[in-house]
Amino acid sequence: MDRSVSLNFPDLGHMYTGSAGGFYSTKLNDKILLVGLNSNLYYDSNQITASMPDPGNQLQWLDDTLTQASESRLKVRIVDSNCY
Repeated sequence: MDRSVSLNFPDLGHMYTGSAGGFYSTKLNDKILLVGLNSNLYYDSNQITASMPDPGNQLQWLDDTLTQASESRLKVRIVDSNCY
């Protein structure tokens, strides 16, 4: 059984500027939701967000997004912006 999935990634650059926290979701097809997280918000050296429990409400947004995806029976692929 072929389990491969062809992913033609859309240009996601515009989604970063549209999101105040730098996280987004987009449907790749009728079965897969791509979720992009901004892990830069959680670095200890990030003095702006270090004391915030959920910078930009990203974790609440992720919870809501995963709930909606589950209810829609979508599979989810999560990527993050892990920059060093």
